[in-house]
Amino acid sequence: MMETTLQGSYPLKPSKEESVSAYYRAVETGEFIDPFLRLAEMYIEDQLRAGIDIISDGSQLRSDMVRIFTSKIAGIRDRGKPVAERKLVRRGPIMVEDVKYARKLIPPYASLKAIITGPYTLAMNCEFVHTAYSDYRELAFDFARILNEELREVILAVPDIVYVQVDEPVFSVDFPDFARELVDLLRDGIDKEFALHVCGDVAPIFDRLVELGFDILDHEFTERPELLDVVADSGFSGKIGYGCVDNKSNRVESVAEIEERIGYAIEKLGKERLIIKPDCGFRYLKRESAFKKMENMVKARNNLLDVPTIAAKRTYLKRKDFDPAGYFYITVDEDKGEIVVRHYNYHHILDRVITGRSALDIANSIINQGLVSETRNGLRHIAYITEELIKAERSLKEGKRYIQDEGIE
Repeated sequence: MMETTLQGSYPLKPSKEESVSAYYRAVETGEFIDPFLRLAEMYIEDQLRAGIDIISDGSQLRSDMVRIFTSKIAGIRDRGKPVAERKLVRRGPIMVEDVKYARKLIPPYASLKAIITGPYTLAMNCEFVHTAYSDYRELAFDFARILNEELREVILAVPDIVYVQVDEPVFSVDFPDFARELVDLLRDGIDKEFALHVCGDVAPIFDRLVELGFDILDHEFTERPELLDVVADSGFSGKIGYGCVDNKSNRVESVAEIEERIGYAIEKLGKERLIIKPDCGFRYLKRESAFKKMENMVKARNNLLDVPTIAAKRTYLKRKDFDPAGYFYITVDEDKGEIVVRHYNYHHILDRVITGRSALDIANSIINQGLVSETRNGLRHIAYITEELIKAERSLKEGKRYIQDEGIE
């Protein structure tokens, strides 16, 4: 209920030096170390530190939303703008390996979504040679076919992705009369929920978006709060990706400001239908601004769900047997010098956040908050949690990177 997510893009890119170094290393040793992998780690770590529930895979860091795909499709040449010079052919995986890598970086119980640029937006951002395509409709359907092949392979490789997000920003300025047919081809044979993200003013076409049959409709509401009335009156009963944080400015909205926006959406649509997110991607912001925006967004959501954040206090352990009443996810906030522990029930709903600098203090607070119950399994669980907390505390002291269930680097 009211899970949080990001749109996808983020202000991270490899430096020129890293790219050059990777190239020369490959030439000299035959080993190519992709600079993207380090960026993906940083991106996902930021999401986990901020408390984001549905993790974006990070493939959007490779390039702009169009060239991520067009650069890996045979038949397209980049001439300052992608040009389809002959019929398009999928020559191999486009984002499969990136999604697999993201899955390895997050805990097995955490949620991951896959993000693709929609076929119409890809087509309308290309040019084509008329010996290859007669019009943009034909080109868009070839993109849809290739994306369908890609998604089938993504889901085969990472079957537990929670949904597929399709980005179609062009829809808000040019909605084609063949959109439903195009979307049906894209989703053909794929048994997953699909979200449609369209930025810009979608009020005039919202009813047409509803007719496309998506499970989730994802839009910008920060500058267009009146869109909530359009949604409420539309008869659409699915979930709404509720953009409640601005992506155009480095100004960080306060928790109270975001809380007010989410509260208004709850009044209009109810908690059960909302997925909380920024309006659009953070590509053009500063990293520190982007992180703080999503951190405040999560805090605002937590406040509205009455999820308490508790400062750990030193108490003394008592001899009890404990059984997990849920599970824990542990991260380290390097900027604040704190360990952050989030407790979830087995419906994957966050119900408590505990912060502190001491592994012992946090372990005692977990027990005092009743987050474990009295069984033999609980005793094993609290022993495991304590070990992980000690590793997290050590990583802070030594300035090293901590990932739960792994060593520290």
